[in-house]
Amino acid sequence: MPAKSRRLFLLVALSASGLPATPAHAQSAGTFACAGERPGSRSLPLIVAYAVSASTDPDRVRSGFPHEASVIGGHAQRGIVRIDVQLDTALPAGCVLPLQVESAAATAPNDIASTRALASAVDGIEVLNGQPRVDPVTANMMRAVANGTDTVRLEVPIQGTDSQRQVRHALKLIYNRNYAEGLPFSVVAQPLDRFVVSAPAQRIVHGEVARLHVTHPAPLLPETANWPVRVLLSDSALGSWLAGEPLNPANQRELMGGWDSRFTPLRAEAPLQPANVAAPVSGTVTFSWAGQNEVVPVTVNPSDGCDPSFTASAVPGGVRVSMTNRLRGSCPAHVVTTRVPDRVVLQLAPSSATIAVGAVRTVTGGTQPTLNSSTSLTGGRLAVQQVPSSATFTINPLALIQLGVGTRYVFEIRSKAGPAHFVTYTVSAADHAVITGK
Repeated sequence: MPAKSRRLFLLVALSASGLPATPAHAQSAGTFACAGERPGSRSLPLIVAYAVSASTDPDRVRSGFPHEASVIGGHAQRGIVRIDVQLDTALPAGCVLPLQVESAAATAPNDIASTRALASAVDGIEVLNGQPRVDPVTANMMRAVANGTDTVRLEVPIQGTDSQRQVRHALKLIYNRNYAEGLPFSVVAQPLDRFVVSAPAQRIVHGEVARLHVTHPAPLLPETANWPVRVLLSDSALGSWLAGEPLNPANQRELMGGWDSRFTPLRAEAPLQPANVAAPVSGTVTFSWAGQNEVVPVTVNPSDGCDPSFTASAVPGGVRVSMTNRLRGSCPAHVVTTRVPDRVVLQLAPSSATIAVGAVRTVTGGTQPTLNSSTSLTGGRLAVQQVPSSATFTINPLALIQLGVGTRYVFEIRSKAGPAHFVTYTVSAADHAVITGK
């Protein structure tokens, strides 16, 4: 039967069966070849009908031919559109048919406007410097490969929506580069489930990194998963993001991270380095992704930790050793011991002294002091003893005349559990005048 007569016969048969046939004017004449065949050895088969559905739907190519599908955009399983094309003849398995998906607005190859429209719909297509770039996985999914029957199938991964509303994409199937007679279909991209924010379970204090994170319940398609997760700190008084994190150059309070595929479900983390505050400071952290915003209230508290710093300075008649805490908490008692200088006559007194930052709770009866302890103590009366944060060491007034510029003193400072600290102090000309009064 001649090709023209065969087409008319198929169209009449489909009409009689009640199935919507593809219009005859939407077909293209021409030749092609399967892999390994002589170029132009096959006539292009007639497209009898085509069905568009979500890849998770039942196979409906034999029971109906819908031209619209609804998927969850960006979802790695539920975001794939399946296109089944029924031909008037069977093709060998593995044979690739010249079918391609384009924007409904496409009228010719390399139309940048329609290419951008296609890129906004398909996950894995980007336009860079005016040129389309297709992810290899996406390109492979969108190839129309025969399976040995009269039906070929291609799949289209639909990109997530950047809002919490559904988005309709108008597309068409181009057969043999016939843009004018493309076969139209549409895809409705439903929004993804919302992500979930988790605040730190522990109290946020200076000196300890607070890790806020969000998780996404759905597996995501690659391009959708690469959209940045933006995290905005309401006020720099709360602190800053941990060094090395990708920040927005125009706003250092905004972190521009992404989903970490090592976690299931997907996870994005925002490590906050709390500020050294004297009193609690409250604010918010806002997570933004794909048009969704979630606000988490946070409070940065003064640190209860201890990071001691020691200095030595001249005072009339001797040297004072002082202790400060770089954090906001208390520091336990530290014993300062003087080492014998090169000239023994210039030995400082006393030979040792105790300094601390904060109050020391003690129990009468000779027990050792415990700094800010909340432990219940028995067998004595609980009292609070203020321990000075500095100690003065003096030189025998009769030996002051022998004190010279350049005299060096070394102080060893130890707590019960911490490491030893050493402070070296050298008498300068100005300090000599302060100590001797001359």
